[in-house]
Amino acid sequence: MLSALVFAAATPSPDVASTPPEVTPPPYRVQPDEPPADPRVHPTATWLALQVLPSPSLAIGPGPERFGLGWQVTPVLYSFALRDGFLPWRFFAAEPSVRHGGSIEAYASPELYFGASTTPLFRAGLRAYLPVLSRGELLSLAVGSSVQHAAGATDVAYEAGAYLLFGILGLSVSHAPGAAVAPTVVSIRVRYF
Repeated sequence: MLSALVFAAATPSPDVASTPPEVTPPPYRVQPDEPPADPRVHPTATWLALQVLPSPSLAIGPGPERFGLGWQVTPVLYSFALRDGFLPWRFFAAEPSVRHGGSIEAYASPELYFGASTTPLFRAGLRAYLPVLSRGELLSLAVGSSVQHAAGATDVAYEAGAYLLFGILGLSVSHAPGAAVAPTVVSIRVRYF
């Protein structure tokens, strides 16, 4: 009898509902059915100033090695790794996460090589970036092909590279079979976006 009274006192009566209080979610600025806002990426004065800084390179081939400096312009980039709702195209400026997260770019690269005489070299080509670690922010690989023109000769070059630290630091090797000037070029790419 005593256990029946203790049990009855511990059990809530059926007319008293023990429901947790309702929690209302905080208001959100973006509703789930709205697409995310796409950032407006465009060249700025600071970006232009940083593009003036060249990347050092070393041309290896017949004759002595030659030190060089190179710059790069990317008129158009298409990213295939963005979330839905973001525009995949970038013109002249691209965020590192967009470029190294998975993209294809068209580029032009003027270069100068120093030795007994200064030799200008110009490349134009396509390059693909593939993410390896942390969506390309820690490590990405790049492969590409270009047409290079130097000393009156035009050759096809093939390229492979690896990029670290959000794409700021990279090592790239290009090879143009049969080129008289700079057939193999090893470049340390320093890029500020």
